[in-house]
Amino acid sequence: MKKSFLLLFCILLAGFSFGLAGQSAQKVSPQIIAYVEKSSAIYKVGEKIRFKIWYVQPPASRSTDFPVRQCKIIPGKKIDFLITGDGGLCKKGSITSGTEAVILETSLDRPGFVLLTLKTKENNKVITRLAGAGVEPEKIRAGTVMPADFETYWKGEIAKMRARKATITMREATEYVTNENKHLVKLYDVAISDGVLTARGILTVPLYVKEKGHPVMITFGGASSIGAAPHNISITEAVYRNMITFVMNIHDTKNYVPTGAEKNNIRKRLDIRNYHRDFLDDREKFALHNIYLRIVRSLDFLKSLPEWNGKDLIASGPSFGGCQTIVAAALDKDVSLALAGGPACCDHEGKVNNQTPGYPNLLAYFDNTKRFSAKVREKARENARYFDAANMAKLIKCPVVFSVGFIDTVCPPVSVYSAYNNLSVKDKRMIHGVYSGHGNSLVAGDKGAFSACYDLRYREMIAGDECLANGNFRYLVPKKGSNELYPYGWLVKGKGVKAISDGKKGYACISNGSMLYQSVYNLKKLRAKVTVQGKFRGKGVSNFFLNGAIPPKMRIFKPVSAEKWQDFSFIFDVKDGSYIYSANFIAGKDALLEVAEISVKINY
Repeated sequence: MKKSFLLLFCILLAGFSFGLAGQSAQKVSPQIIAYVEKSSAIYKVGEKIRFKIWYVQPPASRSTDFPVRQCKIIPGKKIDFLITGDGGLCKKGSITSGTEAVILETSLDRPGFVLLTLKTKENNKVITRLAGAGVEPEKIRAGTVMPADFETYWKGEIAKMRARKATITMREATEYVTNENKHLVKLYDVAISDGVLTARGILTVPLYVKEKGHPVMITFGGASSIGAAPHNISITEAVYRNMITFVMNIHDTKNYVPTGAEKNNIRKRLDIRNYHRDFLDDREKFALHNIYLRIVRSLDFLKSLPEWNGKDLIASGPSFGGCQTIVAAALDKDVSLALAGGPACCDHEGKVNNQTPGYPNLLAYFDNTKRFSAKVREKARENARYFDAANMAKLIKCPVVFSVGFIDTVCPPVSVYSAYNNLSVKDKRMIHGVYSGHGNSLVAGDKGAFSACYDLRYREMIAGDECLANGNFRYLVPKKGSNELYPYGWLVKGKGVKAISDGKKGYACISNGSMLYQSVYNLKKLRAKVTVQGKFRGKGVSNFFLNGAIPPKMRIFKPVSAEKWQDFSFIFDVKDGSYIYSANFIAGKDALLEVAEISVKINY
């Protein structure tokens, strides 16, 4: 009797659970999926651009698309569309979803970008979707005008700032370092003040440092940033690439500002509330004037550090941070690499060319004839040119990586390309986030608007020499024209990994099933041979494998001595089509493996 009751209870419970699961699945909203037919999303002037559109029920909820084949296609749904494009393109209407993709066609008779906006309603909820395409974007030209005294003006402002003696204060801020990194880095709360201007930021320094031994990277936050705090990239770069990093504070506030009332009150300050537009008619009062000078003051501080290697000075940031990255490279010729993700403040006068300016669409506010006189409006227009990243781009001499989102409506792709095409350097690269808005891609794992500054594989453009990576291993960053892609640093899994260094040479000790691993990049995506080599010693049996090799065979370590170093060299074939592989050192049970001087070489 008890067994029967228990069986009945289990059946009822299973049915109840299944019902809940069904209800949960039903709560997932339908969505519109839309892409251009070309995977590159790049077209010629006058060429037909074909958008493919589905209305689907995805199997679950997530921030990126499921493939259409994994979704239930829903026919018969009315969807409104709007097609806009540079040069004044504007088409609107509606379509009805079908069992196959519905096709919408358009074209552009000039270089620029096209944006498709789709909207429908489901249970009183508006469902939207964007898709975009570029048309000969390498021919886009900025509408903004570069003043004749642009470079002279900024040189003069920098000279005036540097004439004021600066006082530097540095407070060790170990309370903000997480436990797992406390034995790897030191953090400092930095303020550089000259009585008129104060630049602030957070400095992250690897634990093992040597004079003239380290690359330096300055990173910048977006327009809404308040204060400065070490983020994942600044810590990661310091820990795994032996790099000194500095996160700059946009404003003159303390660096660590707790979320909540204090941060909200700071946002209400008159000098911060509308800093992106107020006082534009007075060049020296406009907030970006001091922000740009803070960038130079911060770079001066970083170059004064005795640990800087004197050559690798990287600027990086997304959105308004991308703008600041461009400014850093423009105003300081010692910047060796600029990584600008979806940069803001590009082409303030884009409307002159019937193009959409980037955030903050600076002149739109001053175009209000009821609010401002003609004199103020004209002064604002003149001054905006001195704070335009498209003009700053003309001064850059170092290698540059930009990234852009094709459906980014905050920093539209046409504005980003307006700055990119003003670069005169040969060593430049644009990363296309074809399915990306102002952030990540709608396609999992695909490039986004901020890939230039967030994706570490683009660091391979750095030209440098031998370094100690956190005291663990020696590595080489690649030189121009070389196929050698040496690891930037190594991650650990398990408690049996520790770094050992005598300050000159370092190695890693891996024991009892723990793992040391690293991403290896094949940027050409071609079939190649990967050579991994270095030195090892220890006891027991351990192994190495390269995930993605064909076939993915293990390589065995059988140390002959715990004291004497042995050389190792493993060669793997890798298939074409992939750009990333995982290299893994794994210590066997009760084994101890010590590895040093690891390098990776790719031969195509």
